[in-house]
Amino acid sequence: MHTFTKVFFYMDEDISTKYPLPEGFSATVEGNTLRINGSGKENSKKFNSREMTVNVEGGEIIVTPKENRKKSHSMVNAFIAHVKNMCNGLANGFEYKLEIVYSHFPMTVAVKGKQVEISNVAGSKKMRIARIFGDTVVQVKGKEVSVKGSNKEDTGQTAANIEQVTRIKGKDSRVFQDGIYITEKAGKKVE
Repeated sequence: MHTFTKVFFYMDEDISTKYPLPEGFSATVEGNTLRINGSGKENSKKFNSREMTVNVEGGEIIVTPKENRKKSHSMVNAFIAHVKNMCNGLANGFEYKLEIVYSHFPMTVAVKGKQVEISNVAGSKKMRIARIFGDTVVQVKGKEVSVKGSNKEDTGQTAANIEQVTRIKGKDSRVFQDGIYITEKAGKKVE
């Protein structure tokens, strides 16, 4: 009979990950929320306080896993990727482009408050409503819809909501191609 023993490796070295903030940016940590300010805007992100600690010291965000495990390191790396997206969004912003496609029944797309109202999808009388998240700005010009914002998650979710709400169910998608489709993601062209 074989017996297995777990072997733990303890490292004396520093296991924290540091991310230097771009010039002109500042960050604060309140509870388990990180707030980054820059370019006159603000982005915030909640983090799992059971897995990691986040500190801001001298223009650097320092993320330290509470345990030296693979899962904790993966969460730290994912959080640093979110921080990079937050800074990139504040500096440059994110933009998704969508195109309105119809064959016989022209769609009416209007932005009202924090929602996009779409009517006459494939001749349907039902008004379809897509929610706008965060500080995302939606503009409609002819057959093009532009979704812009400084938060990548809010901007992407708003674009996905617009695309999903116009999806026609129960019919052959090769024949009924009416809808609003994402043609360009934040920095990438969709083919």
